[in-house]
Amino acid sequence: MRKKLIKQVPISILFLLLLAALMRFAYLPDKISFLYDQGRDALIVKNMIEEGKFTLIGPGTDIPGVFHGALHYYLLLPGYFLSRGHPLGALSLYILFNVAAVYLIYLLGYRLFNKQTGVIAGILMATSYGAIAYSRWLSNPSPTPFFMILLIYSLYKLTQKDERFFILLALCWAIIFHAEVVAALFFLPTILLVFILAKIKRPRVKTLIAGCLTTGFTLSSYLFFELRHSFLITKSAYQFLIKGANITFSLNGRIPLYFLEEFEFIVTTSHLKFAVVLFLAAFAFLLFRLVTVKRKQERISAFILVSWLIGTPLALSFYSHSLHHHFLIGLGPGMILLVSYFLAFLLKRGFFWRFLAFGILILVLVNNLFLWKTVLPENRFIRFYGAQQGVTLGDQKKVVDFIYQDARGEKFRYEALGLPYFLNHAWEYLFSWYGQRRYGYAPEKDDVDLVYYLVERDIIDPPFEKNWLEEKKKVVDFVSQTEVEAITVIKAKRHN
Repeated sequence: MRKKLIKQVPISILFLLLLAALMRFAYLPDKISFLYDQGRDALIVKNMIEEGKFTLIGPGTDIPGVFHGALHYYLLLPGYFLSRGHPLGALSLYILFNVAAVYLIYLLGYRLFNKQTGVIAGILMATSYGAIAYSRWLSNPSPTPFFMILLIYSLYKLTQKDERFFILLALCWAIIFHAEVVAALFFLPTILLVFILAKIKRPRVKTLIAGCLTTGFTLSSYLFFELRHSFLITKSAYQFLIKGANITFSLNGRIPLYFLEEFEFIVTTSHLKFAVVLFLAAFAFLLFRLVTVKRKQERISAFILVSWLIGTPLALSFYSHSLHHHFLIGLGPGMILLVSYFLAFLLKRGFFWRFLAFGILILVLVNNLFLWKTVLPENRFIRFYGAQQGVTLGDQKKVVDFIYQDARGEKFRYEALGLPYFLNHAWEYLFSWYGQRRYGYAPEKDDVDLVYYLVERDIIDPPFEKNWLEEKKKVVDFVSQTEVEAITVIKAKRHN
């Protein structure tokens, strides 16, 4: 019976991969969020394709003069090229990374603990509302969960004295550095902690050299950029972190809340109290197993998971600059693995504990499926979209269609008020890729008689919007106002 079950597991994982893909591609392409960041990146990739303007550096960070890696743009390039500029083409690769992470977390759970843990982790990863939202985020942090699981798997294999995985670990860390600089930097203490306390044997010199060369090659675009720009990033990071005193010895009290909110987002979105109780129970169980389990391998596995979950938050506690939830994006699979290990253990206990485990699992699944059906199409309950959660690519295309059809071939220009204020990269790309291709001409950049003002509803400062429109009335007459989904389109004519 047990052998038969083992043979059936790969089939169930294939089913989970299919389910994960269906849930992640659902409602696309119209329900893609195509905001400032996505427009900025699309314009850069467009220039790479059309003009051969290749770049050594990626999107900027919150730290002036410090950037993410250029790998993000090169991952987007094939999708934009093959789809002739459609954002779904670029997004598809990131979604596939996230789908593949379902199998990886099954494999990791199986290797670290047992097959049951792996299967539950696969189920939770496939249906997680937070994981699905991250996979549909056309932004540089999105591939991080996939490579973080590979990195943790590499650490596990190193505890098994398979030093070849040191090279994979080096590669994954460098890719994560490209994707999310803060996540990579503040994960370094976790890697060092596991190496020291798990007593990982130092790899041979040739393996160390190979690992260092792998990291160096993957991050080589940074080196070329630094040489070309007089070490701009190094100087900026030093100025910010050291002279700016943004690394301090006083703990940042917001970190626990951010961690618990991220746990809620990944495991049981919109139910913070339940998420807190579940985390505390599962983490207490993990610590108990770490102290009491007799099997050396399970103790090492428990230690790896503990380090994964607490290493980055502890390191970030000394970071006094602004925090973002996606700094913790690499912890999501670890959170899923924590709950899976806890539930797998309960399923081996008596009737009451099995009933409790099934109840928790069903509650989490029903919640995630409900949110996937009802609020994912509108991109709700997703913090990294901020006030623009209701703005989607489908809505924006309707706006472009409306403007061209209303203009009836007349020259026009547009101005958009969104977030960030006056940075209209998304609209610039949409009018170029979609509008000009479909209607044969582009909006004017110079002043013309006909102008359209695009105002997103979710503006965080309504008085600013009102004052902005009042200023426009000094030079134009408002002709009409039309609500196109989540965006207000105001048609105006210049004063005679």
